[in-house]
Amino acid sequence: MSFQRILVPVDFSATSIEALRLAASLARGGAHLDLLNVGVLPDPSLAGPVPSSSVLLEIAARMAESRGSELEALRRREVPAEVGSATHLREGNPAEEIVAAAQELGSDLIVLGTHGRQGLEALVLGSVAERVTQRSPIPVLVTRAGPAAS
Repeated sequence: MSFQRILVPVDFSATSIEALRLAASLARGGAHLDLLNVGVLPDPSLAGPVPSSSVLLEIAARMAESRGSELEALRRREVPAEVGSATHLREGNPAEEIVAAAQELGSDLIVLGTHGRQGLEALVLGSVAERVTQRSPIPVLVTRAGPAAS
């Protein structure tokens, strides 16, 4: 099976970087690689006093610029030059944004890392990988960095 366009969600954790390395290896067969970072906007109802909307927009813009720079540096460091690739930033619910980006970009595979949470931690925090797998109309390859990954 060969893939034309592979989406790799990256949160800069060890597991997502390992997923990127796996995806880059798969992409050497001629696929285009899209790196995606989803910024999670804080829920104002959970915070104390909320800054003005202009201050929030400024903070969000600075955070997006920083994430974009970090994602581009990761792409240059981890994706071989012969593999076509691009970076993408989105804001919102990670699982929803990953599935939406895959559909919009025409991806035919999503490769993502999982932290492998179990028990109460998994129940409370949930799993982006699990939600993406449940919602995605295209194949999802889920990987872990190894037994020491957390």
